[in-house]
Amino acid sequence: MESFFFFVAPIGFIYVAVVIDKVLNFERFKYLFPITAIVTALGIMNIQFYTGYFSKENTDRNKRIENARVYKDLSKYIDADTKVVINMNSHDDKNVMFYNPSITAYHWWPSKADMEKLLSQRIKVAAFRDHDQYVLPDYVRQYPYLQIIEVNLFSFE
Repeated sequence: MESFFFFVAPIGFIYVAVVIDKVLNFERFKYLFPITAIVTALGIMNIQFYTGYFSKENTDRNKRIENARVYKDLSKYIDADTKVVINMNSHDDKNVMFYNPSITAYHWWPSKADMEKLLSQRIKVAAFRDHDQYVLPDYVRQYPYLQIIEVNLFSFE
């Protein structure tokens, strides 16, 4: 049933576009329509959500911003030939790889088998310090090419 929407919605959008075009062609409605559209858009928007989300009291957002600053400046904290970074918050691996295209990032850490593959290739790995539930296992701590990044990351839900 959901796939039906994909066939019907474009037809509905075409009808809406035709109606808007016809309304804009009337001389009387030409100046009234933009005002109506703006008032409607402001009425639909949930202003309280945006003011709450972007406020300085939103600690979750502030923590994410601080972590992003660390990820942007990651080259200050790791050796230039480091290729893998681990032990960041869930889904922050995308941010690390976005700001540092030459680095592969893992939220949490790789499996023991993957660490052995990295060891066979002598790849340097950097790991953020332990924070909340992100505690490095022993097999990662014993990795000979491991560098601990001496920066505290904020954890969030």
